[in-house]
Amino acid sequence: MNKRKLCGSSLLKRKRIMGHGNQIIGEDADSIHLPNPMIGFGAQADLCQIHRSLPEAATGPPYFYYENVALTPKGGWSTISHCLYDVKPEFVDSKYFCAAARKRGYVHNLPIKNRFSLVPLPPQTIFDEDEIPPESVRRYVLYECHKWNLVWVGKKTVAALQPDEVEMLLGFPRDHTRGISRTDRYKSLGNPFQIDTVAYHLSVLNDRFPNGINVLSLFSGIGGAEIALYRLGIPMKNVVSEEISEVSRNVASWWWEKTNQRGNLYHLADVQELNADRLEHYISSFGGFDLVIGGSPCYNLAGSNRHHRDGLEGKESSLFYDYFHILDLVKGIMARYD
Repeated sequence: MNKRKLCGSSLLKRKRIMGHGNQIIGEDADSIHLPNPMIGFGAQADLCQIHRSLPEAATGPPYFYYENVALTPKGGWSTISHCLYDVKPEFVDSKYFCAAARKRGYVHNLPIKNRFSLVPLPPQTIFDEDEIPPESVRRYVLYECHKWNLVWVGKKTVAALQPDEVEMLLGFPRDHTRGISRTDRYKSLGNPFQIDTVAYHLSVLNDRFPNGINVLSLFSGIGGAEIALYRLGIPMKNVVSEEISEVSRNVASWWWEKTNQRGNLYHLADVQELNADRLEHYISSFGGFDLVIGGSPCYNLAGSNRHHRDGLEGKESSLFYDYFHILDLVKGIMARYD
């Protein structure tokens, strides 16, 4: 069955209101609203008062975590949410966790209480000047920084981001992508996870898997999910990592070896290899997956793409349906084993 049709057949249109101010979902499939400020389900201190109920289909193993750009074409997040068991998206701007402003949406069934951050927010901003510039100057400087991807590097100084600076902003280890061409470094750092933001969400798994975790990482890029888990101190027993780019797979493999990971890393180059038989083999071999994580390409969703912004029907971004299909297969196979 076509994966889009499989997703569509599982959607039940029903009128309901979901609280905490993040979105309203009704019969109109385009009615998900982005919050302002974009701080997820609330500030860290507020999460203890928030009760999050998940649809029954989203509960139980495995945990899943899906990321994509927040500003999608109309209806994008409604479709993503409905496909992923009607779980409400959590929209976050990473500027609240690091020096990089990246607006992203996350659909997951993780707990939200007792989260913790890896590091405090880096202090160096435009406001660190001895004399705060006028509002008009601040707006102009920030506009130019966004336009040309410039970073505040010192007093009255901005400059183009170098690959090692991009690594730092995104939370990757220094020289993580060193050893490949400069062009490939920029390309591989173009849209990976922002480690500090993702680790904040995944931090709830720290006490749940003290003896290690089995991970299925889809569209894994240069290993952002694995690095987030590593920095949280969660041992990885088995990681099945799917990534089409050989360059990115090599970067992730080098990191795995450099950090002396004790678990098993299985690399796949094509998401189509993860059929029911292959997934059942992995599940029977090491007892199932604890976490299915990934973010399919945003090329046809991102606002910066003015030529092929075809949403989830675009050639690259339609890979979301593969994420949904594989997650659904994993849940079904694991339910049989349980």
